[in-house]
Amino acid sequence: MRRSNSQAPQLEGSDTHSAAIRAARREFGAMGAAALAAWYVEDAMRGWPVVARAGAFYSQRRREMYVAFEQLHQWRGWVLGLLVVVTLAERPLWCGAASVVGRSGWAWVSGAEACPAADGGQIYLSGLPYLPLYLGAVLELLAYAYLLASSALEARWRGMRPALRSPIFSVRLALQCVAVVDTIVFVATKQSTGHMATVRLGPYVRLLLLLLTETCFTALKSISDVLGGFARVFLLLVATYVGFAFVMTMVLDDVDEKVPRCAALAAKKGGEKAVYDECIDVADGFSTFWEGVYTTMVAATNANVPAQAYPNYAWSR
Repeated sequence: MRRSNSQAPQLEGSDTHSAAIRAARREFGAMGAAALAAWYVEDAMRGWPVVARAGAFYSQRRREMYVAFEQLHQWRGWVLGLLVVVTLAERPLWCGAASVVGRSGWAWVSGAEACPAADGGQIYLSGLPYLPLYLGAVLELLAYAYLLASSALEARWRGMRPALRSPIFSVRLALQCVAVVDTIVFVATKQSTGHMATVRLGPYVRLLLLLLTETCFTALKSISDVLGGFARVFLLLVATYVGFAFVMTMVLDDVDEKVPRCAALAAKKGGEKAVYDECIDVADGFSTFWEGVYTTMVAATNANVPAQAYPNYAWSR
């Protein structure tokens, strides 16, 4: 049976993918289809939706911007690591501003000088000198400049509107702008008043920027996969504590006696009332249900006597 012309397969129809291939061939020549396929694979590997790149979107200039973005993006982890180092090595904001009055913003300050105690004592920190205020600010601004440049390249090759429709990109860009303004205000405050600001958004913004990376974001999303197992273990522990506390409270509720060993010791000493009164009641810790739950949890975790864990630690270390 002959197939009608309307049912004949079309190798290059009018669909979007065929139009994209034709546009790619016009732009790149014979390698257009291969370049288009490579871009599809790259988007799929990054977890982005694969869309038909037809018309003006798929061009040599946009491809060059994409390659430049990828080349710049490979340093993102090192830059975020630099921000983490700055967070750990900068002078803590809670140390107070009195210790930096009259000091240069480029001066290295030890922990004892940076955080003097109010009573004249010493607050024990790492013992290492902290980064000078201005040096830390310069490192921050360089890191933020890199992140903003990376975001600008991403917005140029993806398109500003499609990029801003991405919640992660929008939040990340807003945090970068807030971090730049916060650092400038921090330096200006020290330069104009001689005091260091005691409140900053920078440390929190750095943490959020780290959490919004693809690696951390994927790790945070994967936590939901293990929450079920942890929840079942938690429910098992709670059921054990509640069940044991209920049984012990029911058993000891009507027992109004002292611990036999202590009572026998008091009787051995002539029945001294003072010794007997110091004896622990048998129902102590289980006089009510909630008191029994609390006692069970304390006993199970060794929270009342931490030294009980010392022999195990000394033997196994």
